Amino acid sequence: MSGHPSNSAEASDTIAALITAPLPAGIATIGIRGPTAVSIVRSCVQINTSQLQTGRIYYGRWLLDSSQPTAEQVVVCRTGPAEVEIHCHGGPAISRRVLLGLIHAGCRSVSASQWSTEACPIRRAAESDLLASTTDRAAAVLLDQLNGSLSVALDRLVAALRSNLLPQADSMLTELLKWADFGLHLSRPWRIVLAGPPNVGKSSLTNAILGSQRAIVHEQPGTTRDWTETLTAIDGWPVSITDTAGIRLAKDEIERQGIELATAQLQRADLVVIMVDAQVGWTEVHARLLQQAPRRRIIAWNKCDLMEANYDSLPSDLKLVPSVRLSCVNGIGIESLIRLIAEGLVPEIPQPGVAIAFRESQVRQLRLALRAVHDQSPEVALSGIQSLRCGPTQYGDDQH
Repeated sequence: MSGHPSNSAEASDTIAALITAPLPAGIATIGIRGPTAVSIVRSCVQINTSQLQTGRIYYGRWLLDSSQPTAEQVVVCRTGPAEVEIHCHGGPAISRRVLLGLIHAGCRSVSASQWSTEACPIRRAAESDLLASTTDRAAAVLLDQLNGSLSVALDRLVAALRSNLLPQADSMLTELLKWADFGLHLSRPWRIVLAGPPNVGKSSLTNAILGSQRAIVHEQPGTTRDWTETLTAIDGWPVSITDTAGIRLAKDEIERQGIELATAQLQRADLVVIMVDAQVGWTEVHARLLQQAPRRRIIAWNKCDLMEANYDSLPSDLKLVPSVRLSCVNGIGIESLIRLIAEGLVPEIPQPGVAIAFRESQVRQLRLALRAVHDQSPEVALSGIQSLRCGPTQYGDDQH
């Protein structure tokens, strides 16, 4: 084959590996990763396109060598900014010739285990979290990061820091951190806690949201003495709903322990639904719950089918807190509550392809980098961001 990139130092940073089992099979997959991955593949495969777009499948022809009168049909898919997969016939002779052709073009051959070890840390993390994802909507965002959205954003950030463009770097970091809370919940559900006095309808509300009888409901106050947690999805986002013990003056040690657990759950919540019995109104118990709740809270007035909610008992400064009228038994207001929960947890949804930091370590480094930029220390910020990046080179130089 002719016209291949020379076996330079840059090309040697591009690796190739057979990433399927080295046994006869219907299809074999060879991965190519590095700064010249795209250009090497384009030089080896005849494809009727001017560029390889990430996530697209292309059919092409691979000339095994100059003496072959026919070409091997292959499927090419660019899986990241600097990563391509070639799918060919699974016979060992064919896959070996394809791999040798890539080595001749400038790739460095590695084993399948080395391929995994040398993978971009962001890609490895995205693959792991994608496997743990429980909703299609969260998985789609993680798939964008797997395909390079976060890696490309970090490469641009590094370029700004190297050029000492601190205002630009500040803007980039601020935009990335804007989505930090959202990203951290893509594989770790948002925690919704239902809290209120005994017999206010917390278990009934759990059942109404889930659409099934999963929680024990009983008219005797204090039935839920511990707490129960159920995983589900709201508006396509993963959430856990925690039904806590009723908060009141405990009558025995077991109930007191349940109330302490409920208080601990409140402090760990992303959003708290404070339930009020419309027949009773706002009480000191609710005021105490509100003090312990995080900034995201919703007031749910239950049993509104029995009587109109007594809003006069609600302090004037809390009338701005989102609230909803419910009847858990009849289903009144459940959809409105679900909508309020979704808006409270995810007030803004990122557009497809937006860079999202989705691991604690990523968010921590971004925050440290922003602090360093504010301190006029771009070299400190650069060091931290480079620890997150996909290797030593910028991928933006080899996009076609």
